[in-house]
Amino acid sequence: MNHNDQASRLRERVEAIRQEKRKEQIKTSSCRSVAIVSGKGGVGKSNIATNFAIQLARHGERVLLVDLDLGMGNVHILLGERPTYHLNDYLERAIPYEQVKMPYFERLDYISGGSTLQTIFAWDDDKMDRLFRLFERASAEYDTILFDMGAGISQETIALIRSVDDVIVVATPEPTSITDAYSMMKYIILQSPEQPVHLISNRTPSGEPERTGKRLQETVRQFLKKEVTVLGSLEESTFVQRAVIEQQPFSIRFPNEQVAQQMEQIAKKWLGLESDTKENGKPRKNWLEQFRTFWRGG
Repeated sequence: MNHNDQASRLRERVEAIRQEKRKEQIKTSSCRSVAIVSGKGGVGKSNIATNFAIQLARHGERVLLVDLDLGMGNVHILLGERPTYHLNDYLERAIPYEQVKMPYFERLDYISGGSTLQTIFAWDDDKMDRLFRLFERASAEYDTILFDMGAGISQETIALIRSVDDVIVVATPEPTSITDAYSMMKYIILQSPEQPVHLISNRTPSGEPERTGKRLQETVRQFLKKEVTVLGSLEESTFVQRAVIEQQPFSIRFPNEQVAQQMEQIAKKWLGLESDTKENGKPRKNWLEQFRTFWRGG
């Protein structure tokens, strides 16, 4: 055997060992993954994702908030931030993970989706592999990764939604929002019947804050034979509008107002749902491995 063959076999062996170590890191990761979705745009999903992340960080969680609405992201705008790099820079320009991940709040970092859509973004295997590597790194550093999903459904988004530990669906009392939220949940449940699904109602009337969530919960129970959890509701509030205009999360700008306290209760309820097992007593799944499997069509 010549030196080139020996070197080649050594490289293969080193790579095999590295891959095994990466798998072990994934298996032992305690990081939880959450996709925040809505049936339609304009329901305040990104605002909820942002403030939910802040409340989790306040309760001691190390949180990474990832804006997956590439080129049309709102997270950095709601935070009043101007990041140098966005997720697209990591995926297409190979900007390092450390430069794309931005600190914002104690125990809270974020990755911007960017808001300047210059070209149509197209996923391919290389980009998905890079995204998977980013998730690997993040899973070793954080307790919770929150994905603010873009509007609509695609092969890429459904692969991630099917893989995460929890899905949170945001809806408002508007009939179109309720219908679209139900359609979104139906699609998710038919694809992954065991996927834990939670509900947050936004912009609810002060007199009946739980009506939207309970209505959707009962509809899903009746027609899809699936139990979903209502995490809570956020009432219509001028303080939310003021915070958006001032580009500050309402949980920081108006921490003592009712809407911020409602968000805190939602976060506490979700934290109370956490456990090392999923529904029906099955072991907690390995979401990173499932993400790669679903993307590959497995």
